[in-house]
Amino acid sequence: MNKAFPTLLFGVAAGAMMLVSCDNIDKDDRYIELPVAEVQRTVLLEDFTGQNCKNCPNAHEAIHALQEQYGDALIAVSIHPAGNGLVYDEATYGSAGLGTEDGRLIAASAGAGTTLPTGQVDRSTGLIDYPSWANEVRNSVERTSTITCSGAAVADSDSVTVNLSVRSGEEFKGTVNVWVLEDSVVARQLLPNGKRDNNYIHNHLLRQCITPALGRQVTYQRNVTADERYSLPVKSYWNVANIRVIAFFADENGVVEQAYNIPTENK
Repeated sequence: MNKAFPTLLFGVAAGAMMLVSCDNIDKDDRYIELPVAEVQRTVLLEDFTGQNCKNCPNAHEAIHALQEQYGDALIAVSIHPAGNGLVYDEATYGSAGLGTEDGRLIAASAGAGTTLPTGQVDRSTGLIDYPSWANEVRNSVERTSTITCSGAAVADSDSVTVNLSVRSGEEFKGTVNVWVLEDSVVARQLLPNGKRDNNYIHNHLLRQCITPALGRQVTYQRNVTADERYSLPVKSYWNVANIRVIAFFADENGVVEQAYNIPTENK
């Protein structure tokens, strides 16, 4: 991968930046330019969010800015945990609700409660607020990984099928996680101004985990290729044209070692 990205960070605490305008900060103190980030791997950013959370769109904008900067080196996932008071549950609201049981299990494992938005980077940072995501993503892209992965997915009106080939330069024990995401989902969202947008566009939305929500336990032997196949039925209100698949690998401590966008053919 080995791509280089310049990084600019606010020169004052993010919380303070939310309370004052840039006009009140000396021009030379607004930003600190950090050394160029050398991208060694793909980073996973999990955004715990909700449709009835008025500050959550601000986190969505932060993700968009990071995706503009890092491109394919960043995988972001918007996770709506069922049972959270700020989330409309899929089980109750059908296609209008984005909260899933998989999302609830993942959020509970991370310790995400009813305070949204919050998130974690590579499951190594603990839960942090979105102004802190940029710095943690920058740190994470520079970590190296021994895992390589190739594969392909096919999404049609019946199912999503995934074939993976995984290889590690060292023995690896942990979990493999294969998730189905959907982009351009039109559904309600509370906005920062307190108004509700019924046609808000939700991207990188976790639809369902193909593996168990907390991953499938695996052991990869050193320099031995493991071939894996997964399949999941498609729900009627998913837009197959906007489905894509990701995979990531977390070590025994739960830290993400590597993440991948799996090329997905949409039929």
